[in-house]
Amino acid sequence: MPDCFTHVVFGLLLCEVFKVKYKSLVILGCLLPDIGNLFNLLLNYKFFWFLQPLSTPIGVILLSTSIGFLFNIEYKRAVSLLLLGAGSHLILDFTVRRFEEGMLFLFPFSWKQYNLGNFGLFWPEQFYLPLLFSIILLAIYKFRTYAQRKAKKPRDFTRLTQKGEKER
Repeated sequence: MPDCFTHVVFGLLLCEVFKVKYKSLVILGCLLPDIGNLFNLLLNYKFFWFLQPLSTPIGVILLSTSIGFLFNIEYKRAVSLLLLGAGSHLILDFTVRRFEEGMLFLFPFSWKQYNLGNFGLFWPEQFYLPLLFSIILLAIYKFRTYAQRKAKKPRDFTRLTQKGEKER
């Protein structure tokens, strides 16, 4: 499973691509599915099966809609940014190569865990691969947007005159 830093970097990549103004909400959304794991760690895994559904699509939708009103922006926008980050988290977690356990995609209807099996992109111990991939993509995107800004010609302000002024 990718670590928190990988989820944050991938969330920043999404913020840059979609030109998100409130990056903190996307970053919070990237960390939201692992909130149950934090409580499980603090409570010595006594409530594992109770908190595990927080890492499911339904769980992150419920979490996002329940905390979306806490932010000082429009509710729909806050929830959509939280869901953008949480969705990227779930996608990154789904790409992990697993043998037995998986993700509870159909949680309220089924406790069956789904995974890509041997078709996953990386092993759980190889958290650096999606991190490296995200950093490279972010660098390429930043360089591309920088090159596009530099390629634009500066505006010619000599033709702009106020009413009544003659052009020279």
